[in-house]
Amino acid sequence: MGNNRNQISYGSQGSDVTDLQKLLNKSGYNLAEDGIYGSKTKSAVLDYQKKNGLVADGIVGSATWGKIGTPIEVPTNPIKYETMGSANQPVSDGGNQPTVEKGGWTYGDFQPSQPTTEAGDKRSELETQKPGDFSYGEYAQSDVVKQAEAMLQEQLANKPGEYQSQWQSQLDDMLNKILNREKFSYDLNGDALYQQYKDQYTTQGQMAMMDTMGQAAAMTGGFGNSYAQSVGQQAYQGHLQQLNNVIPELYQIALNQYNREGDDLYNQYGLFADRENQDYGRYRDSVSDYNTERDYLTNRYYTESEMDYNRFMDAYNRAYGEHRDSVADWQYELGRADNNYWNQYDRDYGQYADDRSLAYDDYWNSRNFEYQQGRDQVSDEQWQAEFDEAKRQYDQQYAAKYNGASSSGGTGSSGGRGSGYDNAGLGDAVIKNLQKALGVTADGKWGPQSQAAAEKYGARDAAHALQLYNQGKLGTPLKQYSYLPAARETDGGANKTVEPSKPTGSGIDFEFKDSTRARDFRNNVMTTNEFNKHNGVVQIGGKEYEFGSYAEYLEAALDREEQAGRISSTDVYYLMNYYGL
Repeated sequence: MGNNRNQISYGSQGSDVTDLQKLLNKSGYNLAEDGIYGSKTKSAVLDYQKKNGLVADGIVGSATWGKIGTPIEVPTNPIKYETMGSANQPVSDGGNQPTVEKGGWTYGDFQPSQPTTEAGDKRSELETQKPGDFSYGEYAQSDVVKQAEAMLQEQLANKPGEYQSQWQSQLDDMLNKILNREKFSYDLNGDALYQQYKDQYTTQGQMAMMDTMGQAAAMTGGFGNSYAQSVGQQAYQGHLQQLNNVIPELYQIALNQYNREGDDLYNQYGLFADRENQDYGRYRDSVSDYNTERDYLTNRYYTESEMDYNRFMDAYNRAYGEHRDSVADWQYELGRADNNYWNQYDRDYGQYADDRSLAYDDYWNSRNFEYQQGRDQVSDEQWQAEFDEAKRQYDQQYAAKYNGASSSGGTGSSGGRGSGYDNAGLGDAVIKNLQKALGVTADGKWGPQSQAAAEKYGARDAAHALQLYNQGKLGTPLKQYSYLPAARETDGGANKTVEPSKPTGSGIDFEFKDSTRARDFRNNVMTTNEFNKHNGVVQIGGKEYEFGSYAEYLEAALDREEQAGRISSTDVYYLMNYYGL
């Protein structure tokens, strides 16, 4: 059933999964037959694989299908017991299922041992001790970081504003005066110094004219005249000419004054500009100090924040590592407990299964053995009766044959004596062993020499000699061996079952039947391959015995088993024919 199934595993779906769930439910599991290979189905598969000696991997392949899909085998044509009188007699049922009478074979349900129960309790206890999910508080700034942040915010709040100049209006006014100053021009009438010079020179000219005119009048006796006026006018004009001479000087003075005034404007503008530069420099210094302090506080804040967060993450990682260690330790302990439980469980269940199987086998073996004993007894009795009758007929025919040979002088070759050979249907190996016991040449041919030696013990022919030999009444018994080799190897088909051949040359129709004792002998004796593998050397009781052939070994084994009473003479004849001895 299971050999043609597809391989399925966790996550598979379909009809194969449904069939698997049905089969598992028949084995005592309680699964939903939904065709979905989920966690419950996987747990059931793992449990089934462990209990049945399979690789517990949760994968349902050919091995698991073959196991779970194979019905429990029961004996074919089993035995049914019915009460007959005071004993249970076996009767062939002929059905396909064993029928056991009420009160027949039963076996208790599996019960784990105390160590297994304790291991299961330990596992269950550990399952309840699973560490919880990992949790850790969110990151929170430390006081140092908060202080650094506060200082940074305070610094940012004290950022210098835009520059405000207190000299800009004066600078603008001065610049406007400089740029809009009228160009230099000299106006005599507007020059106060010129007017002073003019008044001075005019007065002096008038005085010189008066003085000159007085002097001229004095020369004429005190009377005015045109000459005096002319000389006086000339003196006056002389002084006015001096006024004109001073004009360039006055112009230069005025120009110098204009330039000085311009320089004063520039100087005033420079003074205002210097004050402006000083104020702006101080402003820029304050901005630079602010930026320097801000950068310092920013770096400090970020450094403290990073260090603080790293400390938090270190603690977080340590805590998480400890958590993972606790989980790993728990998983390890749980795994050990689980393995211990399943090992104990497997040992218990294995022992239970072995004991149950042995009890089941013993139950049926005992019933089959009782039945087989009854059948063997009937078969042996029937066979013995047939064998005795056949032997009686054989003895009668042999007696007639022997008496006829004696009356003819004993020299014919058609009988068992004289110069002819008659192995009586026995194999060469058997004849050789008989010849060794009789102390004659062991050539495998039953001739006059062998027959003469055998007649000393009352043997009529080779077959009769073998019977006397097996009864210990002929010759020196072969070396006895303490037991048959118990260790057997695979015979490779060398010891296959064959139909025993009937003995030839006797003219009697022998029919040999198998028996339980003969089957036990065949199952425990060495095969040809085993014998050849050991080169005919068999180790028995710590000693080595060497046999010349496999037939010699079998004959010694048959002799030993018959002497020990484990097989009968009829079994010996059957087995000698079975092996062709």
